[in-house]
Amino acid sequence: MCVAKQRINRKDEKKDMMQNYKNSPASNETEWGKGPFREEFEKLRAALAQCEAKLHALLQASPDLVFVLDRDQRFVSYHSTLVPLLYPPSTFLGKRHGEVMGPELDALFQPAFEKVRQGEIVEYSYPLMKKEGRRWFSVRLSPWFVDEEFQGVIAVVRDITNERAMQEQIALQATTDAVTGLPNRVLFRDRLTQAIYRRARHPQTLAAVFYVDLDRFKILNEAIGHDEGDVILREVGARLSALLRPEDTVARLGSDEFAVLAEGFDSLADITRMADRLNAALNQPYGSNLLHLTASMGVVVIQDPITSSAQVLRDAEAALATAKRSTRGKYSFFVPTMHEEALRTLALENDLRRALEVGQLAVYYQPVVENRTRAVVGLEALVRWPHPVRGMISPSEFIPVAEEAGLVCELDLWVFERVCRQVREWESSTTTLAQRPWWVSVNFSVEHFANGEFLKALRDILARTGVQAHRLRIELTESVFLRYAEKAKEVLTELNRMGLSTCLDDFGKGYSAMGYLLHLPIHVLKIDLSFLRNVPGDTRAENVVRVMTQLGQGLQLCVIAEGVEHESQAEFLRTIGCELAQGYYYGRPMPPEEAGKILVQGMLE
Repeated sequence: MCVAKQRINRKDEKKDMMQNYKNSPASNETEWGKGPFREEFEKLRAALAQCEAKLHALLQASPDLVFVLDRDQRFVSYHSTLVPLLYPPSTFLGKRHGEVMGPELDALFQPAFEKVRQGEIVEYSYPLMKKEGRRWFSVRLSPWFVDEEFQGVIAVVRDITNERAMQEQIALQATTDAVTGLPNRVLFRDRLTQAIYRRARHPQTLAAVFYVDLDRFKILNEAIGHDEGDVILREVGARLSALLRPEDTVARLGSDEFAVLAEGFDSLADITRMADRLNAALNQPYGSNLLHLTASMGVVVIQDPITSSAQVLRDAEAALATAKRSTRGKYSFFVPTMHEEALRTLALENDLRRALEVGQLAVYYQPVVENRTRAVVGLEALVRWPHPVRGMISPSEFIPVAEEAGLVCELDLWVFERVCRQVREWESSTTTLAQRPWWVSVNFSVEHFANGEFLKALRDILARTGVQAHRLRIELTESVFLRYAEKAKEVLTELNRMGLSTCLDDFGKGYSAMGYLLHLPIHVLKIDLSFLRNVPGDTRAENVVRVMTQLGQGLQLCVIAEGVEHESQAEFLRTIGCELAQGYYYGRPMPPEEAGKILVQGMLE
């Protein structure tokens, strides 16, 4: 019998106890001698066996591959049912990591192994080509110590191909436009920043940004539908890309805005030629229906002292705004004065917001007269802005700012309520005006048709002011029928029920609305002033005005000619039977006091 001693430490008694045991060679079993700790030891051994069983079950159920490598980097064991299915044990057990995984993956493993040897936990990932394609794996290396002595590493390997694909998709979505597949604003700015750095290192070559905006695309998009609109956007991207080199960038920055970043120009003449080519390509008809769409463009040459992508885009937007103000379908190069203009526009927008808040704006009235008798039959309300510092600001200057800033609907409703209150004041001031038929027309932007609150807002104002609806006319431009065909019919019908007459303003300018004249409750047709500029004298212009007048009268509409400035124009209108007119010849827009006097008189002098 062989007798040995085992030292067992009991913390509660804080002393060592000696436990005898004897080894029976016959039974090859360990038999415990009598002692106080045998039962406790058996419990510990059972608990340990249970823990090992649970750990084994967890490892077998895990989708991860678990390997153990010794201090010499040899694979000594594995703990996963998937391992033998993917890698026969004979191909790696007992072999070093570099032999099994190859030099490229071993180059990742070696620095990680050294960190793990120092007690760190290290993670890294790597791609691996399989029969079904490239797959990605993550590796987590943990140290294996016994009595504070390093024994090796435990490697947990996980297939992260799906997670990696999702991450790549998210990253792609974050930098790519979903409609066109082009880079978006985020990626464009990143590439623009890199181009600015390259330009600083290589000042002998030039780079440029071409900022593109599709003219009136929102109107077209509403007319043809968003799906067809997306087709056009993709075609725009394709046209731009076809003119550029692979290293150049085409991006979609927003709704109908694109940008081109091109480098390697030798001169400004080269940049101008590129702008011409882009402009010509964009202004060709689109789609199977050969839709005509123009594009305006702002061009910025990247040069000192430009230091940021934000500055380039700011300057490009300023150049674009200049191009759109001049002639649609053209381009404009940025010059420093444009930035000053942009600052003035921003200041004007802030002042306009303040003016709406404090009631700083004013409403002027232009008379509409009977062409033969010069009798005043109505007025057109026109907003004016007597700025406290800059004086009277032209509507042609602040109305576009209101449209760009999203203030135009608020501005229109402010004017409408002011007109309603003024009409009530005129009616109550004299019985003459209360009994005579006259009206005031108010202009409304097409943007109201995108707002479901338009009709409610009008009803509320009519109720607040107590004005009679027949005294008012709602003027709309014909673009509303292209953008909101169905909505326009619904709104105009309801306006008619409310007792409000509707007027088609700027008729013949832009899009034809003749089909809508047959089916919609329109009461007044106004011939745009552009058709009267060359009348009389221009036979073609005379014929156009004559046909428009006959068309309106044939549909039993009231026809008003705008922009009459000379007696010869008034006489021509009389000869063709156009009964009503307005313009500087009859009277300029005037404040309410003067307009009220003219209404009372009922006749121009």
